Amino acid sequence: MSLHRRTLLASSAAALWPVPAARAQQGRPWVADVIDIAPWGRPGANGAVGGVYGEVFRRLSQLSGCAMDLRLVPIGRAVAEVSSGAAQATMMLEREDLNRAAVSLGTVTTLEIEVWLPKGSPVRGLDDLAGKTVATLRGPAYHEEFDADNRILKYQVANARQQLEMMRKGRLDGALGVRQNFLVAMHELGWGGDQFADPLWLGSRRVLLWVAPGLREAPCTRRVSDALATMRRSGEIDRMVAKAVYAKV
Repeated sequence: MSLHRRTLLASSAAALWPVPAARAQQGRPWVADVIDIAPWGRPGANGAVGGVYGEVFRRLSQLSGCAMDLRLVPIGRAVAEVSSGAAQATMMLEREDLNRAAVSLGTVTTLEIEVWLPKGSPVRGLDDLAGKTVATLRGPAYHEEFDADNRILKYQVANARQQLEMMRKGRLDGALGVRQNFLVAMHELGWGGDQFADPLWLGSRRVLLWVAPGLREAPCTRRVSDALATMRRSGEIDRMVAKAVYAKV
């Protein structure tokens, strides 16, 4: 048999042979879970994932050359999927369970944590919230001291708009969350800041980008990490946040 014929037969056999599972994964887009909390994640035009984190993921994909399929999911699902490797990436406020289970690629942005209060509220500190009902969102961890204080009655809701609406109706003594979330919700409701008392500021928290534990050494992980650093240095992410939040307030 000629060398040419043997080469053709070998090539044909290779084309028909099953591809190992590990190799089958190579070149596939990452699944990036975007949390379903405005303005960070929200339904976009034509079924696309919108919001700031959606924009950041698309830009990371462009800069790194690593394809990504974006999905809009609840926070709990994003945590579970990236921890287990069912999804490859997500971003949200820093949390210990993801720090333990996944691989952090660094800070995306920093957000302000506040307790918003009804007009005329006497609350000036966390101790003043003892015995009072404060709404929080399902899933996020905002402030360790608040979370550990069993004197505060916590009421979970789905989004910042519900927090503000219930508080204005007198059903809540406060609402814990991200300042930027509340500003966007207030704008969407058509309300002004005079509807509420000065908020109680509880500090700043980082938003981190995580990838699944099995991707620690993957080529795309390094490229996405470098792309994130580039976006941070250039101020691009800060401009995305400002456009989504402060340009509308």
